[in-house]
Amino acid sequence: MKKLLEKGFIISKTEFIAYLECPFQFYLLKSLNKAKDQSKEPDYSNYEKFLQDGLKKHLWLQKFYENYGTEILNNNHPVLKEPDKKESWKQDFLDFEIKRYKQDTIFWKPIEVEYYLRNDSLCGKIDRIDQIDDQGNCRIVEYKSSPNMHDEAELLFYAFLLTSQLPIQELPTISKVSEMGVYYYKHNEYYNTQITNEILTSFGINLEEIRVKMMNPRSIKKNRDCDYTFKNCLYREICQRIQINCQKIIGL
Repeated sequence: MKKLLEKGFIISKTEFIAYLECPFQFYLLKSLNKAKDQSKEPDYSNYEKFLQDGLKKHLWLQKFYENYGTEILNNNHPVLKEPDKKESWKQDFLDFEIKRYKQDTIFWKPIEVEYYLRNDSLCGKIDRIDQIDDQGNCRIVEYKSSPNMHDEAELLFYAFLLTSQLPIQELPTISKVSEMGVYYYKHNEYYNTQITNEILTSFGINLEEIRVKMMNPRSIKKNRDCDYTFKNCLYREICQRIQINCQKIIGL
């Protein structure tokens, strides 16, 4: 436990959200990530179906500007490629992006998609970064299937991480994260909000408090109201099998 949660350990966005949902889930995820061979390509073949489906959707969204961006920039109304027509949410996203282009033709196309960031304590991959003006302001955007209670915390995590790295040589036109947004592709809904320095400072203080808790073995326990029936929890079967004496052995 002490080696796993040693001072200075790096928290990924996924681990951060896992801790907010269930500290014990965070511990299991951290253990799995620690044991992975980072030199190999990740294997998603054993992922549950809903996770594999989410990965496929994110890949399509990642490739969207490569596949349809040129036509939109040429002020054309592109038609979905034949395989894409089978899923209505893709047409919704195409229509949404055409509308967004008409509202802001200069800064419509993202400057980065699937952008990975890492510093001494945090890491994560931002779905999209938009430049929003010529003053160096940018917007981070995440793609989600449906709303979740931790969406704002995830966006703030990315905003805080990106802010901590600025200026970045790869993003010379960006000097400040001033907006964050999320697009729910299952519902064709988009929400956007501004970010202030005060908000980021407050989040940073809260994040550091969470890091301290993460390094305390006594905080790594299951949520008291957990009934092991939450279908989207990847660790429910493991939790069901863990005995009290096993928890004592690993210091929980």
